[in-house]
Amino acid sequence: MSRMAKRSASRRPRRQFSDEFMVGAVRLVLEEGKTVGAVARELDLTPSSLAKWGDRRVQIGARGRRA
Repeated sequence: MSRMAKRSASRRPRRQFSDEFMVGAVRLVLEEGKTVGAVARELDLTPSSLAKWGDRRVQIGARGRRA
C-alpha cells in the first residue's frame, strides 16, 4: 500500500478578524466598487471568505430593514 506524502509546507495558522475589519473589507467591494479578488489580494484573504462575509452582511442588513 502506498502512503500519502507528507506536506513539506505547513498550513498557516487560522486567523480571526474583528467585525470592523470584515465590514470594512466588504464595504470596499460594495461601496467602493472594487472586485472581490482585488480586495482579497490587498488584504491577504481568500476570495471565498470575503464573499461569505458579504453574503452574511447582506442577510443581516435585509433582516434589519424588515424589522
